[in-house]
Amino acid sequence: MKISKRTILVSLIGFCLASFILMSIPSSSPHAPGVSPLYSSMRQKIPTLGGGLGTDWTDAWTGTITMQKIGTTTTQIANVYVKMDHRFIWIGLKIPDTTPDRPWPVMHYHTIIFLLDSRHDGVLFVPGDGHDHDDYKVFTTGITVYPNPYDKFWDGSNWADDMWQPCGSNDGECGLYHDGSYMQIEAILPIDSLDRYDATLSRWNSSVGLCIEYWDGGDRWVWPPSQTDISTDPSVWGDLWTRVVFGATVPHAYDVPGQWVAYLGLMNTGTSASTIVFSFYDDLGNLLGVTTISLNPGAHYGNYVRLILGANFVGSIYITSNQPFSGQLNQHDAAGTQMGVYPFQSLW
Repeated sequence: MKISKRTILVSLIGFCLASFILMSIPSSSPHAPGVSPLYSSMRQKIPTLGGGLGTDWTDAWTGTITMQKIGTTTTQIANVYVKMDHRFIWIGLKIPDTTPDRPWPVMHYHTIIFLLDSRHDGVLFVPGDGHDHDDYKVFTTGITVYPNPYDKFWDGSNWADDMWQPCGSNDGECGLYHDGSYMQIEAILPIDSLDRYDATLSRWNSSVGLCIEYWDGGDRWVWPPSQTDISTDPSVWGDLWTRVVFGATVPHAYDVPGQWVAYLGLMNTGTSASTIVFSFYDDLGNLLGVTTISLNPGAHYGNYVRLILGANFVGSIYITSNQPFSGQLNQHDAAGTQMGVYPFQSLW
């Protein structure tokens, strides 16, 4: 039977498409058998860290996890909140804990540790020239000897310090709030930092391996639940299914009547309805406000920057969406003698 070149070409294309789809689907077999995976939603609100898990976490995916005290059979249930954009994973935890920090001479402090297996292959990755590392973030209270956060990477035999490596730095933020019955934890884990020793998620990552440790004084709790230390064995870590989030930055916009005018327009270039979030920052990096809109596929939105925010504005704008988008900022002075057009395209 003669097979045409066209048939061979179609078969090859079909094989490539099938391979691509399979690589994009999260593993159906979690690393920790019997442990439900965690999910994530797109970040629409930016929490004030340390203020507790309030209304600025209502946009997060929520669930529960079972944590076990290492060396014992004792377990407890904690609430978990997860959301992300294309720069950070935001994780909130509400862990039963009736003991607040107690300084010297009691020395009862609290530590939260997040470990990420960025390739989700169950193997600790030794850094080479790539930027796809496994990560270890430590956030603690009451510690004065070490920096906070305490940022580590796997060097082949130990979790080593990022800050002592070329181009390494301590990255991430965390806030802890004790309400008398629970320790409420809010953490930001970078997934696209300039630190070459941090975890970086590829656009094709559909899931990552995750381990969470909580130290309550001398008691060490872990998820996935285990009686032994699993911090160096990502083959038994849990699964966090990540979400594709698109983002773009407008580095500077100036919209104050009588001085400068800024008009921002963008288009949903995706195939589904989109949620688009504008986050406004002043020149010092302070968050001034967040505005959310919805756009159908192919639809266009445009408005003066001050009207999108609801106030005069000078600063930068960070835009996120669950669909790709493109747009531009038109900027001119009040007299219309100086003007510029600044196009932008979403990244993921």
